[in-house]
Amino acid sequence: MTAGKITLDSNRPCDIVITPAQLSGSIPAISSKSYAQRAYIAAALADKPTMIVRADDSLSNDMLVALSALKTMGADYKHSPHFDTVTPISTSATLSTQVNCGESGTVARLLLPVVTALFDHGTLTGEGSLLTRPFETLCKTLERAGKTSFDQYNLPISWSGRLQPGHFKLPGDESSQYLSGLLFALPLLPGNSTIELTSPLQSVGYVDMTLDVLRKFGISIRYDGVNTYHIAGNQQYVSPGTIAVEGDWSNSAFWLATDVEVTGLNYNSLQRDRSFIHIKDQSVIDATDIPDLVPILSVIAARRQRTGKGMMMTCIRGIKRLRLKESDRIETTLAMLKALGCKAMLCPTDDDKIYVFSTGTIPGGGVVDGANDHRIVMAAAIAASFAEEPVTIQGAHAVAKTYAHFFEDFEQLGGIAHVV
Repeated sequence: MTAGKITLDSNRPCDIVITPAQLSGSIPAISSKSYAQRAYIAAALADKPTMIVRADDSLSNDMLVALSALKTMGADYKHSPHFDTVTPISTSATLSTQVNCGESGTVARLLLPVVTALFDHGTLTGEGSLLTRPFETLCKTLERAGKTSFDQYNLPISWSGRLQPGHFKLPGDESSQYLSGLLFALPLLPGNSTIELTSPLQSVGYVDMTLDVLRKFGISIRYDGVNTYHIAGNQQYVSPGTIAVEGDWSNSAFWLATDVEVTGLNYNSLQRDRSFIHIKDQSVIDATDIPDLVPILSVIAARRQRTGKGMMMTCIRGIKRLRLKESDRIETTLAMLKALGCKAMLCPTDDDKIYVFSTGTIPGGGVVDGANDHRIVMAAAIAASFAEEPVTIQGAHAVAKTYAHFFEDFEQLGGIAHVV
């Protein structure tokens, strides 16, 4: 394979062999897909078209899925090299049989409250691993408001009856996306609503990102500072005309784990993953608000240089919700490390933490199952660049979910990879 030419398609499965080689140089950050998805949704609900400027000229599968789903709902969009223009949902639009969220759990959880607020009935569906991911908590929360009912609590989900204003109770430790979805939907309703969190909120940064986007579109949300959000009804999303999507810290972390410089990152970002540069070398890491960083943090922990005899141990805690990602990301992270010849384990007395042991090297020479999980594939590729022997990554095409040209950038930075 010619260097710099590996751009993968999630619909075309492939394996990749990584030959160890040092990565170095500089690379611009790709756009934050989490911020872009939120901007697309707000733009689709606004009063006039919005130009959404991206940090780079690429669109991940998750970003495309969000735009496609919104188009099904009656919005429209147009791509340009560095921006997308989103035209709002028509007031006369009717929902087609299905809104397909692909494999994006974010899109599905953000849109489920929105579609029930806008339309009398319809179906929300998805593909692949998304069909096995839980929606029961969110569905039951929406049903308790009154008129909305669901045929089942797993995708594909059909509903009837529009969402009504009221008092909504949600756990804060299952998925922050439930809260974000309601924050998008409730301002559209004809009356005032409140959202009460029944447990501490995790992944706070993603809710901060949602609130930031809502503010930019003129939506007012009041938080009591404890556990309750107050949302006035009959609000209007007002387009700011143009909104910029900043660089993505979670994907940049893979490069920042090496000697690569990443440009275009906002060091004052609301993205909690920006903490990576401060915590990556700690021996005890709390991942409660940064779950997407766990695979690459585990790689750093596995190759940490020891200061004396024996192994060094790193504890990564706050990881329970990783079982509900594209894969059971606790098990697949541990399996990745084992395949690389490293030692790691789930804490025998606490399933909310793992231990990673290091002797200062990554042996490599194994086969890593990518588990259809983009973050496992990217973490394995970075680990393989440090390894002592070549590593085969199965299902490397999974990176297209958020970073289709990851391996192209990998090669440009000195990595050695070829498709098999």
